[in-house]
Amino acid sequence: MGTGSGTHLEVETKFDVDPPFRLPGLDDLVAPLGAGIEAPVVHRLEATYLDTADLRLQRHRTTLRRRSGGTDAGWHLKLPAAGGSRLEVHRPLGRGPGTVPPALARLVAAQARGGALVPVARLTTTRTVLRVLDANGRPLVEVADDTVQAEVPPPGAEASLPEPEVLQPGSDGAARISTWREIEVEQVGDGVAADGSPLTGAETARLVGETLLAAGARRAAAASKIGRALAREPDPGAHRHATRNDRPTAGDEVLRYLGEHLTQLLVWDPQVRLGADDAVHRMRVATRRLRSHLSTHARVLDGAATEPVRAELRWLGGVLGAARDAEVLHARLRGSLAGLPRELRIGPVTRRIDTELRTRRREALAGVRGALDGARYLALVTSLEELLERPPLTARAGRPARRELRRSVRRALRRVEQAVRVLGEASTPAARETALHEVRKAAKRARYAGEAAAGVWPDEAGAFAAAMETVQETLGAHHDGVVARRVLRDLAVGAAAEGENAFTYGVLHGLEHSAADREVETFHGLWDEALRVTAAWPGD
Repeated sequence: MGTGSGTHLEVETKFDVDPPFRLPGLDDLVAPLGAGIEAPVVHRLEATYLDTADLRLQRHRTTLRRRSGGTDAGWHLKLPAAGGSRLEVHRPLGRGPGTVPPALARLVAAQARGGALVPVARLTTTRTVLRVLDANGRPLVEVADDTVQAEVPPPGAEASLPEPEVLQPGSDGAARISTWREIEVEQVGDGVAADGSPLTGAETARLVGETLLAAGARRAAAASKIGRALAREPDPGAHRHATRNDRPTAGDEVLRYLGEHLTQLLVWDPQVRLGADDAVHRMRVATRRLRSHLSTHARVLDGAATEPVRAELRWLGGVLGAARDAEVLHARLRGSLAGLPRELRIGPVTRRIDTELRTRRREALAGVRGALDGARYLALVTSLEELLERPPLTARAGRPARRELRRSVRRALRRVEQAVRVLGEASTPAARETALHEVRKAAKRARYAGEAAAGVWPDEAGAFAAAMETVQETLGAHHDGVVARRVLRDLAVGAAAEGENAFTYGVLHGLEHSAADREVETFHGLWDEALRVTAAWPGD
């Protein structure tokens, strides 16, 4: 649902109902809220759904369709988003269903992995829509009562799905026909009651859902219309490792974690392309976790076989990191500058910081977009999928997960301890900076090892991962300060070369130096605490 062209976040709940179901009146529900019900409107919708022949988009909870009729005719791409919601991207109808708009094709390129997007189903829906309005007539919730007829070609015949006027139900057995009825309840917006108190779309949608359930509706068994229409599971590929066994092997857990974070990588890919908030950071984290996991568990997944994938993940993490680091550094320097008394802000410091860091981020984001559109990235995603489909398991993969994953965590902890010992031996400022950076990287890898083990050691591994996270984040802030000091020096040199007063850059540099000293002191206290947390686990 939704209107126009662009993007919006879709938050809806689906209900299955039998054909005789009578939609309950909602007036009694909304009257105490000071809300009202808009008169129902009926639409006829024709939608062609596209996917690869083996349903790779469905595997990643993504749907692509071209729909005519109703108030939002056009191409619709629905992508998974945080909290179970979905991000919907719209484009105009165009001339026909044969060519996917290039902007949408790029958004699903990684999920499709080079597979052709072909028609896999055609749905005809008679939709009755009513909207719940607030006291000012603004929509809070949209309720769509849908009667659906789906036409699905047999497997292998997707590309030959005929146009609607050619295919008639049961005409020649070319397609499987199914019909059903369902109700969608979507949050549209927030508003106010008659007494001026706030009304949220989320709460109103919850109340509407409870009313439907009380009248005999059921929570939908299928997450989407296309999922129900196909009535066949997509080739599970990597997702066959998503479920846990009662007695998992090390291989089971390593592949499950790998599959989860490949899914995360592909969830954030299109949102990076769309410029969504925090998407670059989230995709970078997924990339780091994948790389770290392959390295940590090189005794379960043959390290020699996975090394080329780790190298490509290192490349992708670097591309994403350049954009993320510029964003973080910009926010850090602007925050420090805003905290200075006015009399210490001399010259066009804000303008120079903004110009330099925005330029860096703009160039880095262009690099990210170029990388995601390139063959190298697509080859990496394909390699990860193939790694999960045909994993290079070692003999250790068959051992009990509890024993083998604890050993992996223990090895990761030893690397942190070794890095801390090297830090204690550092005799120069430069050596200390390098050693602190190595401790941070080792702690991050240990944290990810703990997170992977939390599936079988929930309490112990969770506490271990949390302890390593505090160490990592503190030293991460320290590292950001090191980078900030370098940039401030460069900015000061540039300002002086153009005849500007460089005093403020020096003040900010000094503040960063003091913050670094405090972060190192904090780290030592956190490390002592981390050792206490890990004293009993992951030991024998």
